[in-house]
Amino acid sequence: MHLIGLAVLAYLGLGGLFGLWFVSLGAQRLDPSARGAGLFTRLLWLPAASLLWPVLLTRLLRSHTATGADATGGAP
Repeated sequence: MHLIGLAVLAYLGLGGLFGLWFVSLGAQRLDPSARGAGLFTRLLWLPAASLLWPVLLTRLLRSHTATGADATGGAP
């Protein structure tokens, strides 16, 4: 049981850090229209981003890889 508690705390801790980063910078990388979102909207996103951080991180990494491949002309 102790190990499960530590795993949950680690998940929530990483999620909290990721959530803060996501609502301040990461959301606009996934959706450029998020750039003009106000403080209240970003505060609404924070709990979801903190809990769903593995999904959002995967989407960010995939979008970064796709844009990186496009910028370099793709794979040879």
